[in-house]
Amino acid sequence: HPHPGVDALESDAYATLRDHLLADPGVHFVATHDRTADLYRIDGGPPDARATITVQRVDHPDRTAYDIVDGALEAVFPRTDPAQLTYEDLLAAQQNPAGVELAGYPPGDPRVGWLPREAQSWPDPIVRLTTLFDAADAPDLIFGRWPHAQGGTGAHGGLGHLPSRAVFIVSGHGARRGTVIDTPARLVDAAPTALAALAVPTTDGLGPDGRYDDHLYLRRQDGAVRWDALDPDPCVRPDHVIFILFDGLLAPEINHLALADDPPIELPTFRALAADGAVFSAGATVGYPSYSAPGHATAGTGAWPGHHGVVSNTFYSRADATVVNPFAVLTDIASFLSDPDNLWTLYDRMMTGDAETMSQALHRTRPDAYAAVLNELTVGGADYTPLDHFGVSSKASLQESRAVDTLGISMVTRLVGDSRKPVPELLQLSLITTDGAGEQTGPHSDTVRETLAIMDAQLARIRDAYARRGVLDRTMWILVSDHGMELQDPAQATNTTALIRRSGVRTRLVGPASVWLATMAVAVERVDEGIEVTVTAHDTGAPIEGATVSCDGCEDAITGADGIAVMALDGIAGGIDSIEVTHPDFNPQRRSVD
Repeated sequence: HPHPGVDALESDAYATLRDHLLADPGVHFVATHDRTADLYRIDGGPPDARATITVQRVDHPDRTAYDIVDGALEAVFPRTDPAQLTYEDLLAAQQNPAGVELAGYPPGDPRVGWLPREAQSWPDPIVRLTTLFDAADAPDLIFGRWPHAQGGTGAHGGLGHLPSRAVFIVSGHGARRGTVIDTPARLVDAAPTALAALAVPTTDGLGPDGRYDDHLYLRRQDGAVRWDALDPDPCVRPDHVIFILFDGLLAPEINHLALADDPPIELPTFRALAADGAVFSAGATVGYPSYSAPGHATAGTGAWPGHHGVVSNTFYSRADATVVNPFAVLTDIASFLSDPDNLWTLYDRMMTGDAETMSQALHRTRPDAYAAVLNELTVGGADYTPLDHFGVSSKASLQESRAVDTLGISMVTRLVGDSRKPVPELLQLSLITTDGAGEQTGPHSDTVRETLAIMDAQLARIRDAYARRGVLDRTMWILVSDHGMELQDPAQATNTTALIRRSGVRTRLVGPASVWLATMAVAVERVDEGIEVTVTAHDTGAPIEGATVSCDGCEDAITGADGIAVMALDGIAGGIDSIEVTHPDFNPQRRSVD
């Protein structure tokens, strides 16, 4: 796509913004796709030893690789392994040298602390960062803060170890039972694993390196089937898959509660599912940024954010110069009830990549299959998508989130309990309260555990509904989350929005990890009266009215509604060499005059 990343028109604004961000010690890195050189550039590392990495995507005869052509990866990301940290490992490694106390925790609670930098890891940084720029609406630059510098109590969004650790548990009929898998997984593996379990035939499309492959379960598949989580007997496959996403749930926390001999809280349904299946001990690495909307779409498509198009919780749509809020799929209920086409209009704007959902993949080979998607973003291809869903914003209170989850469970039990409808081959459901609880009080807090106890009972309701239909013993459960969660240090919070504002760089949109620059394109043509300057928006091509064109010794000219200004050159000795174009909403441009 022509506009994600930076080109010659945006390089000056990018350099200014990059330098302002990296001047703050709380900022870890800034990255972009340098379109002029066709290189990915990552600047960052420790504040006293900033470094630069340049990466090139290289097409070899049998594979596509991301080669570091300059710099050392460890200079910016000291560790890139998935870091097999259990709950006990985390508590042992965490530090709290200032003795910070947080509400809801007794003094000296080992759950209040932060991993030191030497214990941190940034798994798969190159693939996670570079592939984001493949989307048409990808930002011009992305940045990351050091872990526990996001602000708030619990947070996510970063590239570090804990925000990257999503849940991944496969249980029930067709799962490899009583197994803990230490081999790292990725969130993009979940969807193809679900489809393989349902014995969906493979197809052709684009594989993990963007090349043609004819052994895929989804037409755009960045993940791989985790056969090590499935029963080795190929005849043991489920008739039904329940695919549940717990928003913001950290893998080490739920794995501890589900597997420990003496857990701090009883979760009988979670524990039964863990015992009856395969648990990935390190969870699954998520895409970047590790926010909810990209994570939900990745779980439901098996594709990285740059390939399904949902690049952040809100993002700038270059096609129509608007801001897209993917969560409106859950929140704009009134609009969808009055005109259901509004839902699909938003969906098509949101999912701009070439990925397909699990429901679409299932129906591609089984047109009569029945798929239900509830409380979830990846509704494409589903047979049951309740437009009367009760929605709240992504900043909902815990009480509102619990109401949404309770309604979602009620919808599942009513759907499965209706004998006039088939039991879905695929049921997708997301439960969101865990995210709000983790952000409010931290990933290992009593509030999170109380929330999980409520969800444990809700899972039991789903289990009972399937049992009443007589299909529980032929059903597989896949439990995932969209991202992890990390406790934040109030003394290290970094306000990147203020840094960007102080830089003076004009932007279309600033997200918590992404920036879309406001850039003008300037064309200069000599005419009889002097020079004609045409000013348009670089991303959309729309004319820009009210831009000021100036040069030394010239009288300023202002562009009209057509984006054109004409500058007379009469009386200017020797003519002019260059012009400058400015506008209060866009970054300035200087152009030579031939």
